[in-house]
Amino acid sequence: MNKRTSRKRHPGKRRKQTAKSMLIRGFLQSFFIVAILLIASVVGYQTTMKLWMVEEEQSRVVEEPEPTPVPITTPSIDEVSKNLIFCYDTETHAIRKLILEVFHCERKQMTYITIPTSTQFTMSDVLYKKLITVQPSIPQMIRLSAVTRYLDASVIYDYGALLVEDMLGLKISYYTVMPVEVYQSIFEEQSIPDGISAESLLTGEYEQPKDGSIVAEVFTQKYLEFLDTIESAEELSTYMEEVYATLQSNLTLEEKMNYLESYGKTSMRNVSFTRLAGEVNNSGFVLDQGKSWQQLQQLGAMEIKD
Repeated sequence: MNKRTSRKRHPGKRRKQTAKSMLIRGFLQSFFIVAILLIASVVGYQTTMKLWMVEEEQSRVVEEPEPTPVPITTPSIDEVSKNLIFCYDTETHAIRKLILEVFHCERKQMTYITIPTSTQFTMSDVLYKKLITVQPSIPQMIRLSAVTRYLDASVIYDYGALLVEDMLGLKISYYTVMPVEVYQSIFEEQSIPDGISAESLLTGEYEQPKDGSIVAEVFTQKYLEFLDTIESAEELSTYMEEVYATLQSNLTLEEKMNYLESYGKTSMRNVSFTRLAGEVNNSGFVLDQGKSWQQLQQLGAMEIKD
């Protein structure tokens, strides 16, 4: 009879297996804890970044841009337009000539009023207070030609328009700035009968009065002859586009084209030339306020300035 040999497990070996199992369990537990913490960190980071980006985006939206400067003058398209024409010297930027073009769209009537640059007048307190914030040394009593001594070239025409508004008590619709070279191809100074028409200048069928003639800016003969050749709205439109490229204005070409139809229907006999009412003396030109208002009222131009 064979005796089975019974094997007894060694206590030390069991302890080694138990320690190994505990080590593996501990490692797995640590791994899972680290993994959970890592996932939580990633999720937290992504959530924080998303919230931060949203807040940053919101802050960008809330952050307001730099305020747009308020324009000094605002052009307007009026039934009776008042276009202030400046002739300036490209080298000195001095204002050489000033003409107020008053165009009554309904009447199809256009009048060019020469404003002598030697005109001296006293600004209203309202305008003076506005100008001294720009240039403290500017005097309240000023000659129009002297404005360029006090104001920067970038704002001279806007403030020049305000000065004429203040002097005449009307609202300028827009202004046009012509270099000397362009201006001289359109206008010239002549001694004329007050209120003479472009048609009379073109044909030469008029007589100089013994008394009452004035010195004013009128169309040159060459320009009169050119205007006489324009026969269609297309030709007039093309000319306006070409000449506008040589000018500076606070009224855009597209806005100017609103007058195209009325321009085309205006006869040269309804285009006239005059000078602002007043007298020339040793100190310059003295404006006759009462008579100048009558002039502008007759043309339908006297609207109360805002």
